[in-house]
Amino acid sequence: MKIPSPLEVRYARALAEGMAVRDLAKQESVTYSTMRGRLHRLYRKHNVRNHNQLIAIFIRNKFLTEYKVPDVDKEPTDKQKSILRLIAAGYNARDVGIRKNILKRGIEEHIDNLHKKYGTRFNRQLVALGLHRGWF
Repeated sequence: MKIPSPLEVRYARALAEGMAVRDLAKQESVTYSTMRGRLHRLYRKHNVRNHNQLIAIFIRNKFLTEYKVPDVDKEPTDKQKSILRLIAAGYNARDVGIRKNILKRGIEEHIDNLHKKYGTRFNRQLVALGLHRGWF
C-alpha cells in the first residue's frame, strides 16, 4: 500500500465525515469534475473502486485516524454488519444482493434503515462508523 499524501488524507477525512464531493470541490476551489478526477486518480493509486473501499483501507492502515463519527450506542444486527462489511469491501447494493441472495431493493432498505438508525447520509459514513466501533 502506498503512503497517501496529506492532501489525500484530507480528502478521505472529508468523505468519511459525510462531506459531499460537490462541497469538497467548493472547499478546494475547483470544479466538481476536477474533484471527481482527483478522486478517481486517488482510487487508481490505491487500487480501490469507490469512496467506501478507500476509507476502509485508510482507516485499517492507520492513515486516517482522526475523523468524526456519530455517537451511538445501538449496534447493527448480524445481517446489517455483513452487508456493511461487503460495502466496505467496495461492493454496491446490486453486488451485495447477489452475494447475499437478496434483492437489490432489500439491500437498499437495510442500508436506508442503517442511515436512519445512525443519522448518516452516505454509505462511507457507515463504513467509517463500523470500523471505528469495531463492528467488522
